[in-house]
Amino acid sequence: MADEFQPQLRLHPMSWLFGVVTFIRQFLLPLLAAALFGSKDGMPSWLGFMIVPMIGAALWKQYFYRYGFGPGGLVIREGVLFKNVRQIDYSRIENIDTQRNVLHRLLRVAEVRVETSTGGKPEALIQVLSMESATALRQTVFAAREERSDRVIEEATEETLLHLPPAEIVRFGLIDNRGMVVVAGLFGLLYEAGFMATLSKPATPARHANVLMHLAGHLKHQLDAADKQELLALIEEQRLGRLPLVVPLTLLAHHARRHDAAYLLGQTYLFPRIEELRLRNRA
Repeated sequence: MADEFQPQLRLHPMSWLFGVVTFIRQFLLPLLAAALFGSKDGMPSWLGFMIVPMIGAALWKQYFYRYGFGPGGLVIREGVLFKNVRQIDYSRIENIDTQRNVLHRLLRVAEVRVETSTGGKPEALIQVLSMESATALRQTVFAAREERSDRVIEEATEETLLHLPPAEIVRFGLIDNRGMVVVAGLFGLLYEAGFMATLSKPATPARHANVLMHLAGHLKHQLDAADKQELLALIEEQRLGRLPLVVPLTLLAHHARRHDAAYLLGQTYLFPRIEELRLRNRA
């Protein structure tokens, strides 16, 4: 639970500057109105002292703000006198977006927005993190979400009426039907798994395109709009027969290595041998 886990990760050291900018933006019109219409001598001296509490509040927030990766979700802690500790479950996090303006780019930082399935405003706004910390946050959250999904699938077991070890199956087959039961059982298992049906269907550009689209879906949260558009365009060109399979396959494998996508890196389809690639390019 979020109450038991204590987050320890901090904001970027320059986060206070963006907090001050946010305060100024919120009170810009009232301050300008008071400065222009409330003093005949121009800019009043007290206006400069308004910046001091803004800086103090921004530094206060930066010093006590913490975030961390709990067992069940992203944990964020704010405040001192009135602590606010909340957890965003990994399963609810749909996207982690980064916003950067000119000042962000100069300081190599980003504002991180955590979006959930509820939609609307971001569930959490982290202002600000270094680009390395923002990337690590995204990778850690989505890796934890994928791990929890795999664990749920493994725990969802079906009811088993009868379980026989492989040795028992082979023994009964050899005794009762001179070994033919074993052969028939193997073909039955292959048929149930769809292996024979798959072998009966020749590989075509359209089928390769379907496989590439499925694999590309595992990078939908990591690729930006330009990379997605480029990859989808190459897959479409391959589906129409205008490009060999090796072109979108190479680009997809490059993105998988760049973003360290463990699931994709384990797919033999993305890293075929030269002989297999020649056969695929004929499809």
